[in-house]
Amino acid sequence: MLKRKRCLCCCVLLCALLTALIGQTACAGGYTYFTESEQTAYAQSCLTEVFGYPAKEAESFVFEHTETDGIATLKYWHLEHPEWVYVATFSLTDGQILTSESPFHSSFSGYPGENSVRYDMNKICEQGLLNNWNKTSREAFRTILEEDGFKGCAALEKGLLSADYTAAEAVRDFFVSCYGEPAEWNAPVSQWCSQVLERYGLTLPETPGMPKKGVVRYRSETKDSYVLTEFHEAVPPELVEAFAHPKLGGWQILSGASVLFEEYDAGYGLTAFGKGEKRMLCVLIREKDTDWKVLPVGENALPVGCSVQITRLDPLSSEIANRYTIRFESEACKAAEMQVAVVYDGGRVPCLLKSFSFTDTETGNIYTAKPDDGLYLFSCKTPSGETPEQLLTDSTFTSDLMYLELDALMAAMKAPDQADGFRLPENTVILTGVHLRKETSSRSKDLGMLNAGTMAKKLGTERGDPHSWYRVQIGSLTGYVSSVYVDETLTRSVDTTLPVAMAQMDTSLRSHTGLLAETCGTITSGDSMHIILEDGGWYYVCVPTEQPAGKWMDPEGVYGYIRKDEVTVGNSVLQMEWQAALTK
Repeated sequence: MLKRKRCLCCCVLLCALLTALIGQTACAGGYTYFTESEQTAYAQSCLTEVFGYPAKEAESFVFEHTETDGIATLKYWHLEHPEWVYVATFSLTDGQILTSESPFHSSFSGYPGENSVRYDMNKICEQGLLNNWNKTSREAFRTILEEDGFKGCAALEKGLLSADYTAAEAVRDFFVSCYGEPAEWNAPVSQWCSQVLERYGLTLPETPGMPKKGVVRYRSETKDSYVLTEFHEAVPPELVEAFAHPKLGGWQILSGASVLFEEYDAGYGLTAFGKGEKRMLCVLIREKDTDWKVLPVGENALPVGCSVQITRLDPLSSEIANRYTIRFESEACKAAEMQVAVVYDGGRVPCLLKSFSFTDTETGNIYTAKPDDGLYLFSCKTPSGETPEQLLTDSTFTSDLMYLELDALMAAMKAPDQADGFRLPENTVILTGVHLRKETSSRSKDLGMLNAGTMAKKLGTERGDPHSWYRVQIGSLTGYVSSVYVDETLTRSVDTTLPVAMAQMDTSLRSHTGLLAETCGTITSGDSMHIILEDGGWYYVCVPTEQPAGKWMDPEGVYGYIRKDEVTVGNSVLQMEWQAALTK
């Protein structure tokens, strides 16, 4: 930002000034140092050039000087705020600046620097935007931030596009953008925010951050312009038909958000429903020239009885249109937040967990989890501020919310060493997407592209150049796969979900795709199976011993070929059941 460059230049000039002054004054003790008046002049320059105070306001500071054991300490504060103390220390032996501390410094990752915070807030106040809050004021507020390259939090960015957004909320969210959530602010930052609110007679709602009942829309005129719709206990008109789905009978809308790219007439969304204490998460998908449709994620992705708020992760970014934030509270946890991504790939629509954090109601511990290369990276922060070493659990919790039981994940976050996730059967490996070869060579006959997530029985290992080969068996298929694409510990493939197919009619599994193929299994309409590979107009599938098919394929299931036109393909059996319900 321009202002920050200015601060850096000023700091260089101040250092040069300091160096010049150091050489001008000496004392009998052999020290070379500033006089008290020179220390004060240095501090006043810092106030205006580094910390962003107007020159007139800098004149209202009180300065206190002390010298002990060759160290000069300068403390200074505004006459009206003796609790906001700045501190600078200097070495009296060589005149070097040892420390410089501000009461408003923050370790928050988005902290733009005190000069930026004060400069922008002063400009907002000088233009009288908080005195007469309206659409023009909101636009001017945004202009000030954009000119400074300021990155606001989601609430601020969206709020400045909404007529319901108040000046008090804008002030609070401005400070949230600079210093993080209010719970993380130190006393001076909290007092500073309160001072601005009091000066203009602004009052925050009693329940800050809680969504307003109804439907709110925001339009973003970015490279790919779109309309963001957020709704709470209300149904947007364009979703009325989708929410009339027969599977949603008795369910009430709690919260949701959707993004529609008007140029492409397509979009994504995420929404939560409630029926008594039950909670259900669903995704929303709109393809070009079609209406919105709703597909279930499931009833295990949210705690029972929780309050829910769903918002777009970044309201003004078109780069992550499919990312959303889910905030909820229940008896077991508070301040819980999940960041998820809705992914659309033809008929498959997984909803992937990107991060999760919550505060335990009993202990006050703050737990966080983040998928990390197929596993989860856990950490815990206690009320005392201790942050133990992060633990990588050896249990396998998928990040696909369709198959993730949130209660089990929360229990594992509290006790990672006691977590018990899925384990591969003995002598079984999982493939991350690889060609099955007749011999140990990439030039050997290709027996088919095995989908990522396929489980195979390991028959042996043979040397290769540069990588070894595994001889594997998947049902009636036997061949070789490169070890590069083999996972024996589930560290790389836990998030891989095999495509699922559902039979549209009573039919049979065939031993191969030829005319003389034998029947190797009977399929009833509605039976589900995992797709191992495609072969022309056929799928090679594994039908589990117990219906329905889940995330993991059943290595002991029945294998065979089935025609593509005899099945429906999707991300999960549950989603396919919902789609089938619309045709009945």
